[in-house]
Amino acid sequence: ITTMEVYTSDEIASHNNAKDLWIVIHGEVYNVTKFHQEHPGGEEVLLKLAGQDATECFEAIGHSNEAIVLRESYKIGKIANNNVSSDKKTKTMNTGLFFSSIALPLESHCDLIPFGFIACKFNNMI
Repeated sequence: ITTMEVYTSDEIASHNNAKDLWIVIHGEVYNVTKFHQEHPGGEEVLLKLAGQDATECFEAIGHSNEAIVLRESYKIGKIANNNVSSDKKTKTMNTGLFFSSIALPLESHCDLIPFGFIACKFNNMI
């Protein structure tokens, strides 16, 4: 049995750029620095979530089983207390046409907009 490294929200928040990019999904920490440029939805999706909890938007998009399996290869640990700090700021971003189907209804934090784009509101964004 291997033990996972435990990271604080401050540690995770410091990995917030293209050269050092971590995200949190369901309390698990992923180093996606080497993957963000290959992300089917475009690198800007992961860059906007860098250093933050990406769970809501990951789930809202409806990723394939292949994406879920691939995600595991980037797992580096888990977050202490399963809580990434956030403020009340939100920003809407376009995730692009990188998915082939969406399971409706979408959660209240996401809106389907023309041409199959999804707009998600993200925390911690100015």
